[in-house]
Amino acid sequence: MPSHCSKPSVEGLLSTAKRKSCERRRSSSLLGLQGLVSHCNVDLRAGWLNYVFTGTELHRYHHSGDPREAKNFAVVLSLLDVVFGTFVYQPGQVPARLGVARPDDYPQSHEFWKTMLIPLRRQGYGGPTPPPTPVHR
Repeated sequence: MPSHCSKPSVEGLLSTAKRKSCERRRSSSLLGLQGLVSHCNVDLRAGWLNYVFTGTELHRYHHSGDPREAKNFAVVLSLLDVVFGTFVYQPGQVPARLGVARPDDYPQSHEFWKTMLIPLRRQGYGGPTPPPTPVHR
C-alpha cells in the first residue's frame, strides 16, 4: 500500500490537533489585544494604517453621538468599512460627543436582528443631536 494511502497515526492526529489549538489561541490572543487597543482611551495615531486596521482613532467614531459619524463597524479590518462606505476617518479630530443621539429610537436589547441590521440602514437610527437646551441660573 502506498504511503499516501496509509491510515493516519494517532500521534499524527494528536499533533495536528495540538497545532490547530495553538493557532486558534494565537489568533484569539491577537484579536483580544486588538479589541483592547481599539477600546483604549489613549491617543494612538496610526496614520495610513487606519485604512487597513481598526484602532482607537476609528473606533471613537463608531461610538459618536452624531449618527452621521457613528460608523466604522469593522472589528479588525477597517478596509471592510472602506469597501462598504461606512468608513469615517478625520485625522487630528475626535467626535464632539460619544453616545447615542436619541436612545428611544434604537431597538430594544431583545431585538437582536434589528440591532444587527443597523449598519445596513441608509439613515441609521436617530438623527443629528438636537442643540442643548440652555440652562438659566
